[in-house]
Amino acid sequence: MNADALCTTRHISRDQVYRKFNRDTAKISVVEEMGAMTIPQFLLGWPRFRPVIAVRVDLQLQPTVLSKYDKDHRQNYLNSFGPYGDISALERIYRYGWPVFVYDEQLRIARGGFDLTREVFFAGC
Repeated sequence: MNADALCTTRHISRDQVYRKFNRDTAKISVVEEMGAMTIPQFLLGWPRFRPVIAVRVDLQLQPTVLSKYDKDHRQNYLNSFGPYGDISALERIYRYGWPVFVYDEQLRIARGGFDLTREVFFAGC
């Protein structure tokens, strides 16, 4: 592969071909929707702690961990990462004091960029 970065979902990045590329070739990680992601989810796509571009929308909801307080019959917590779901991975990075560049201009797709999609999928709406 000749790419410097590969964009996948955090769970697909665990598959063998992506994991190998991510580990051996990629020079940067790009993480989208980091405002709704927990630290364990974030670490799936960030091997070797190389430079990362983290993307989030300020109005994005915080992560949801439904199994945070679930216990087994011996009263052991089933989700050992539950406490890490209180705040997002990006919010945690802010709190650590790591350098963060905030780009507050949102660029939209060019006019007419979704015309084909609207015609094909939403014609009757």
